[in-house]
Amino acid sequence: MLRFQTVLHLTTPGTPAHTAIEEALERADDVLLHGRERVRGLREDAEPKCIAETLRACAARVVGDTLPWEVKVDGPERLVGAPVAEELELAVGEALANAVKHARAGMVRVEVHHGRDRLSLRVVDDGVGLPEDVRAAGGREGHFGLTGMRERIERLGGAFAIANAAGQGTSIRLSLPAKIAYR
Repeated sequence: MLRFQTVLHLTTPGTPAHTAIEEALERADDVLLHGRERVRGLREDAEPKCIAETLRACAARVVGDTLPWEVKVDGPERLVGAPVAEELELAVGEALANAVKHARAGMVRVEVHHGRDRLSLRVVDDGVGLPEDVRAAGGREGHFGLTGMRERIERLGGAFAIANAAGQGTSIRLSLPAKIAYR
């Protein structure tokens, strides 16, 4: 870019060559700025995360004002590795979306338990519960939300479980060994 700036000063202002070089330099500046912002973003995204904050932002985005929600934390908070936090956010986001779309719930809660040996999350709603055939099959035919959540958590080396009581809502549990979750 410095060489092109030197060439720009050697050309006569207002000529097609001067204008073309000037426009190319402006675009190159934009590309460099965008690249720097992306690198800065990558570095920030690699930092360990407070999972409660991440899940609060997720709930605000997914549930919003649709129904009351809360994120409760138990145990001394520990930072979670960025890639794990991203996977957990996607899984919890899917569980929250299901509560909004299908549960006819009056509220939804995300519980975070920072254990010494495990990080455990539970998404609980007070809706109609998951039909027994869907729960037993691990999902609905042609739908991949529950299957995707299970695969996402198991791929990390964690455990996934769905439970419900007729008319008392659905509980989705996710847990990961501490050595995988915490960084």
